[in-house]
Amino acid sequence: MKIKINGNDVLTSASDIAGLAEEQGVRRNGTAIALDGKVIPKGEWAATPLVEGSSVLIINAAFGG
Repeated sequence: MKIKINGNDVLTSASDIAGLAEEQGVRRNGTAIALDGKVIPKGEWAATPLVEGSSVLIINAAFGG
């Protein structure tokens, strides 16, 4: 299916946020994922389905100075 990740069109075979995170190589620690403008708690990633046209925002924490 075709979705947007951080504003870019992406084709994915993932059916949920957890599968997408794995497919994209996203690490769980220090990462937040929002689906259609709503932040999804990590404990709900596997239960949160993706649909055609979903908009996903992946945010990685940056450390350092």
